[in-house]
Parts: sequence; structure tokens; C-alpha cells
Amino acid sequence: MKDVNGNLWRARVQVYDAPFSLKKADSLKLHVNGTRSDIKGAKANPLFDDTKTYWYSELPNHGVKLPGVGVKIHVDRQTDTGMTVSVS
Repeated sequence: MKDVNGNLWRARVQVYDAPFSLKKADSLKLHVNGTRSDIKGAKANPLFDDTKTYWYSELPNHGVKLPGVGVKIHVDRQTDTGMTVSVS
């Protein structure tokens, strides 16, 4: 995700929508040197799968390398105060 100047956002912005959920992430309006950047909220992501990539060399301190053994966590139900998940 890049700002209006084409620079990658810092970690705190990059991972704001990282938690998995049944709800779409909120959209954000951030400013870089007085210029507004609109960040559209990502669609809901109800599945964590440790075989997917969560680390990129361009942002080495933003993610984590996982062993990829096939662990999956799926959000089955979600309310404002909690959620039910399945782990496989």
C-alpha cells in the first residue's frame, strides 16, 4: 500500500486491516505533507492460512515468516464483542 507520493506506508498503516474478520475494514483518510490519501477498506478476510505469505522483502519489519504447515483459522461467527472460530 503506497501513499500519494508513491512511498510505502509505515508498518502501522500497512497492517491496520490485517486481523481476520467477517467485516470489511474501515476506510481511512491520512495526510502526507498536507496531501490527503484515501485508503479504501479491504474486504472481509475470514480465513487465516499459514501457507500464505505474510512477509515481503520490501517491508521486512512489517510481517512474519510462517512455517506453512497448514494451520487454518476461520471466523465462523462474529459480534461486536467476540467471535467464534474453527481451527484446522
